Amino acid sequence: LLEALDRDFQRASKTAAKHCKRKPSLYYSKKLADLRKEKNVLRRFISQIKLGISFVTAITNTVSDGFSFLIPDSLDACKQRLRDVQRQIFQTERNHVVERRKEQQVEIRESELKGDKKKAKAIKYKMVAERTKEMYRKLRSYKGTKTSGIARLDVPRDPTDRNYKQCQDWVTVETPLEIETKLRERNQHHFGQAQGTFPTVSPFKEMVDWGASTHSAELILEGSYSNSELSDLQRCLIRHMKKRTQLDLIPAPLTIDEWEGKIRSWPEDTSTSPSGFHLTHSKALLAPHDLEDNKTLAAAFEDRREKMKEWQVRLLNQAILHRHPLDRWKTIVNVMILKEPGNHKIHRLRVIHLYEHDYNLILAVKFRQMISNAARQQLLHPGQFGAVPGRDAILPTVLEELQYEICRASKRPLVHMDYDATACYDRIIMNVASLSSRSFGQHRNIVFINAQTLHQAKYLLKTQLGISEESYSHSDIFPLHGCGQGAGNSPAIWCVISSILFDAYEEHANGATFYSPDLTVCAKVYMIGFVDDTSGSTNDFLQPEQQHPSHYENLAKEDAQHWNDILQLSGGALEDTKCSYHHLSYQFTTDGYAVAKGGVSSTPIAIQFNESTTDVELKHLPNTTPHKTLGTYKSPVGGANPSYQPIAQKNAFHCKVVSRSPLTHQDAWAYYHAIYIPSITYPFPSLTLKDKQCEELQVSIKKALLPKFGWSRGTPNAVIYGTAKHGGLEFRQLAVEKGAAQLTSFMKCLRSPGLAQDLAHVAVSWAQLLAGTKASIFADTSTPLPHLEPMVWLPAIRDFLSANKCTLELERTFAIPKQREGDAHLMDEALARMPLKKIKQINACRLYLGVTLLSDICNCQGNLIEDCIFKGHRRPVHKHKGLIPYQANPGRQSWRAWRVFLHKLTTTTKSSILRQPMGKWVVTDSDFHYDWRTYLHMPSQKLFLKRPADFEVFSVTGYTLSQPSTIAPSLPRGCFPVDVDFARGTPTILTRPRSVQPTIPNTPHATSFNEYVSQLPKWEQELLTRHTFRTDTIWQFLHFCQTAETILGVSDGSAPNFTGAFGWILSTDTGQRLAQGNGPATGFKTSSFRAEGYGLLGMLVFVKHAFRYTMSDIRACKFRFFADNKSMIDTANEMRQWEYYYPNSTLDPDWDILQAIVTHLKDFHRPVLAHVKGHQDNASEYSTLPLPAQLNIDADKLAGSYLYEDRDPTRSLLITNSGATLHTPSGSVHSHYIRRIRDLNNHQALRTHLITKNQWTDQLFDSIDWEIHGRCIRKNFSQRNFVCKLIHDRLPLGHLVSKYSPVYQSKCPSCNHPDEDTLHFIQCPERTEWHNPMYADLAKHHRENHTHPALEAILLRGIYTVLYGHNPPNVDDFPSCRDLIEHQHMIGWKHIFCGRFVSEWRTLQDAHLQTVPEKEKHHKGSTWVTGITQILWEHMRKNWNSRNEARHGHDSAAKEAKLLEQAKREIEILYGYKNQVRPVDQHPFYPTLDEHFAQETTSSKLRQWINTWQGLILHSKKQAAQQQITGTAPLTRFFNFISGK
Repeated sequence: LLEALDRDFQRASKTAAKHCKRKPSLYYSKKLADLRKEKNVLRRFISQIKLGISFVTAITNTVSDGFSFLIPDSLDACKQRLRDVQRQIFQTERNHVVERRKEQQVEIRESELKGDKKKAKAIKYKMVAERTKEMYRKLRSYKGTKTSGIARLDVPRDPTDRNYKQCQDWVTVETPLEIETKLRERNQHHFGQAQGTFPTVSPFKEMVDWGASTHSAELILEGSYSNSELSDLQRCLIRHMKKRTQLDLIPAPLTIDEWEGKIRSWPEDTSTSPSGFHLTHSKALLAPHDLEDNKTLAAAFEDRREKMKEWQVRLLNQAILHRHPLDRWKTIVNVMILKEPGNHKIHRLRVIHLYEHDYNLILAVKFRQMISNAARQQLLHPGQFGAVPGRDAILPTVLEELQYEICRASKRPLVHMDYDATACYDRIIMNVASLSSRSFGQHRNIVFINAQTLHQAKYLLKTQLGISEESYSHSDIFPLHGCGQGAGNSPAIWCVISSILFDAYEEHANGATFYSPDLTVCAKVYMIGFVDDTSGSTNDFLQPEQQHPSHYENLAKEDAQHWNDILQLSGGALEDTKCSYHHLSYQFTTDGYAVAKGGVSSTPIAIQFNESTTDVELKHLPNTTPHKTLGTYKSPVGGANPSYQPIAQKNAFHCKVVSRSPLTHQDAWAYYHAIYIPSITYPFPSLTLKDKQCEELQVSIKKALLPKFGWSRGTPNAVIYGTAKHGGLEFRQLAVEKGAAQLTSFMKCLRSPGLAQDLAHVAVSWAQLLAGTKASIFADTSTPLPHLEPMVWLPAIRDFLSANKCTLELERTFAIPKQREGDAHLMDEALARMPLKKIKQINACRLYLGVTLLSDICNCQGNLIEDCIFKGHRRPVHKHKGLIPYQANPGRQSWRAWRVFLHKLTTTTKSSILRQPMGKWVVTDSDFHYDWRTYLHMPSQKLFLKRPADFEVFSVTGYTLSQPSTIAPSLPRGCFPVDVDFARGTPTILTRPRSVQPTIPNTPHATSFNEYVSQLPKWEQELLTRHTFRTDTIWQFLHFCQTAETILGVSDGSAPNFTGAFGWILSTDTGQRLAQGNGPATGFKTSSFRAEGYGLLGMLVFVKHAFRYTMSDIRACKFRFFADNKSMIDTANEMRQWEYYYPNSTLDPDWDILQAIVTHLKDFHRPVLAHVKGHQDNASEYSTLPLPAQLNIDADKLAGSYLYEDRDPTRSLLITNSGATLHTPSGSVHSHYIRRIRDLNNHQALRTHLITKNQWTDQLFDSIDWEIHGRCIRKNFSQRNFVCKLIHDRLPLGHLVSKYSPVYQSKCPSCNHPDEDTLHFIQCPERTEWHNPMYADLAKHHRENHTHPALEAILLRGIYTVLYGHNPPNVDDFPSCRDLIEHQHMIGWKHIFCGRFVSEWRTLQDAHLQTVPEKEKHHKGSTWVTGITQILWEHMRKNWNSRNEARHGHDSAAKEAKLLEQAKREIEILYGYKNQVRPVDQHPFYPTLDEHFAQETTSSKLRQWINTWQGLILHSKKQAAQQQITGTAPLTRFFNFISGK
């Protein structure tokens, strides 16, 4: 029955498809549709008259949806009209794209005027999609891409030769039958290559079937399986296949929402379904229709579609329920495509599986659910990045770079292995795949259907010649394995299998372990992978000294062999030719500088690949040679050179494509942003290109693209790279893109708990130790730190921050605090007192000695530097705690610089006494970062002598010690270091204890809640600074909370002019107000979303600490929290479901606030977070509103009442667990990081350019309302070229183009004014027809927006000032608008045509609208100014069109006359060079210019002559000048017989 129903559905779908119209090749436009409708009506009308047959019904049906034309009253007139319409259709079809764009622009404007922003936005997205699609279509031919189908094949001459990679003798096969035979044989061998591995043979083959449905499979999943015949590694693999979560956790049935979601997101042009029941049939059930006008028909149509969707989903669910794969699912087509264009060798083919789309939908949806659940529960290995939500392909390369950075700073050796799995998806063994999937919670029915379908599948071949008739299937003789590329579940299956393999590998592998110097952070790296690209690292980090290279290579060899063996156990295999490794280790120069060792090992690592019994050497790459991984090129030494060349080649390719392609302005824009920028910047996060190299890349693409954009190559860089808000073109500066990519990737790592965060922290800790400064290296970015070498990546980020005057506040800085009063960081002192060229030498000495602070090199009294420090000897009895970098003993030059530096700290150059002695210790016990030998405990008069595992305890009498009496395992609180002389007969303390004894701070117990708040972290203090209990005491507040059924908490936030504030209020469910508070919502351009988040967070923090202060149980109370920002509430509730934060999500807007909200909600017992509609008092009385609505109004008033006092509203405090906060000169950034960084970088250059060009001051520049200016530019995206050229005086007017070449005239084409500049373009007296329509549009705009009468008059006078030279508006006539008139006058009234209005226009209009009772919501000063700018620009465009008609002609005859005039002018100039060219090159000229014009009378002939000879003439003129033979007549002029005349 199931099969019968499926066949019926197929037949119905195919039949319906046959009745559908073919997709039109032209874009739809109403004009074209109306013309075609009129053509059809006219044809039928003419036929009706000629044939005498009534076509009334057909005509009525054609015009059923309306018509806008009249039928002529005679047959001849109808025929003539038909010919006219056909001609119009031909012209419209030729310009179908232009017509489409025009109509879309009209629709957008109409939608915006109606307030339907959603529809306008949808049309804009559609325009972008259509433009991008058209651009891709154009570029296919120019990029050199070709179809990859198989019409011929190169195969080994020897048919039995399967070692394709070593084959040297090839023959070409071209006959279809032979191609199919060879491909079939190849595929059978290719998909059977995993046969013989552990899962395909006994005993595993019998233990676990393809569907993992055997009893042994259940035992394995339960962890109860045991088999002594298996090897240790096999048992290890089986042990890790134990269930990770509840079995069958993923529900088997498919829901309609899941079906719809996948169908909607699935690109319709995806090849699917060999049966013909393809993806479009399902998409038709979701596609929009045109029945909106007929609600009855639309409802009936939708009802039928819903039933069909429900029927189709039920059919799939029945197949799942009964574990019955449909017959059509078992036919799979293999599409063979070329991996490289032009390479037809049989082993260089990629095989794509085409499945039935509904079957593939089940796999994609259900296995995606499995991966999402595994990610939420953190079941996947942390090193697996492929197919995992929130992780991308670039993060593994960043983690590799962090490992290198740690090694560069610590000088620890590292062996980094790069592996590549061959035929990844094609070697997946189904019993392993099924068992692994069930282990991660996949339902057994889904697993069984997948296994049965592949087990019974029939494979067909598809090439350019079509689909083959013969097939091949799985059998014992020719076993077939693998899900193949194209299966919706292949990425998920490989993800769970590789995760299991990583776990099994980790159990016995050496791996690499990275520690922070203080040993508080440990990052363990075993394997990191993205699909088939994996990498492993090996080191021995805790060794006090660098070991022999063979030590590390032996560890790496063990790991490489282990990974090979465990991968082979699963059915996979390594591609030996693609596996390589780097061995990073350091040697030191005579000055103590670390340099990475070069060359390769004489005995490289060798392992037994796959089933081989002989060792095969892995490719050992020199440390300067990069390896390619995930689209990037990485090398251990870092730097720009290894990775620059591949990017430069890619950049050259893009320049070539652009230069050869006839791209429109829109095409060029789409290509630049949709193709070029993603392609070039993809590897930037983990690369360290130099700024100069980035400049070289962008200069070449700029030269290629600017003409395509319609701009001159001489356009100022400030305009090219400037922000759109100020009228810039927003080209990307690649140096900025690189820095922003590195910075955001680093922040992502710092915010992602787990491996990424651990590696980032370890790298930062070593960088901070290498720097040796008091401040974090990212907090103080202005001080040069040349001694951070050989680190590359983190210094590049720091330099980028410094260049933009930014800082990055880290939650953990790892900076070593001062140990005593008067202490100092040695490198801070060195940077202040020594030349930079000596800093690296001094740092090398410091690292060798293992010291960081001044107290590290002084005696315990703190008054002199130890002699051994001057001599360059390490302290014999004291040492640095934790780890220090490997550092060889520097040479004499470095020690000389070290001693010079030390003597700058002492009283004289020969003394060791400090100029400024240090005082008391400020830390005690374990807080000392240095490991001292002896400690004194004053209260007990005991001295503790450190031993390897414990302390000897001496009694102290005065300054002398008695014999040790006891042993102590640790130090008591309050100890501090002292110097002891054990060489004397009686050991004596050399330090005066009273002068150095630390004062132990005791945190007093808070006696009030306000005092308690003052002891909290600063960010929490700020949230709670202005709180008020509405009860008598905090105890009464607590009593209400504990006795009330529910406590309601409502917060609100506002951000007028991007300055945020919040308010909140707590109440019982009966309305008893308990507490309230307000405060600042800080950050750069704070949004209402962030302000609302601050309010909710402030309320949560208050409640938590109120209960904590009273030591009460917060979980005993029931809380309901409300806010009126639904987006914020929905986002927070969604994040509450996450077990951890995806790395990519940590850069979401206002993530720091949201994660803090989610963290604090965990302290409550099932708190409810809900939305309440805001401002309900606008429609109802306060007293009649529900309690949450009343509380929302109260909170809104509290937010509005907050005033900033001595607090920068743009600067935020770092919130706990947010990892890092970016601070810029404009404020703290919490969203759109890359965009903010771009604006910050590109803003200043364009600002300076505009100020200089217009002779403004900084204050004048800031007085312009740039926000509205930018909004207007964005609204005119299709006219952006014209608008930007207008506002920057770059329109190709006579004044400008005459500078390019003398062939262009500077006079105005309309009035012949001698100098046509921008001002004359606006004022031209011969083109005034646009003035009155502009005034009419402005008047209408003023009426509709309730314009302030004074503003209307000022605007009109300002326009008269520009157009007619009238006097500007007078301040005395408008005293209330004095500032506006003065500022606009200083800016220039001409600039209102450029959209540069001063801010007072908006401010005064807003103030006026407050007095207008009939105003509507959209009536704002900003929209008013925007509308004026739009009107001015619209009519300026009309003026530009009129000017161009005057310049180039308004019809074909006029255009020909203008072209002829221009060609004659150019030829006249060329004839002026006639006597300046070489004699042999004078033959192109006619005897006279008049004779030339008489012979060639059309513009096309003259243009052809120019194009043919202009280059020769100019080149000859240049050569003649060089040879100084100008004016010499040729002999042919005197002897005609020589020339043959």
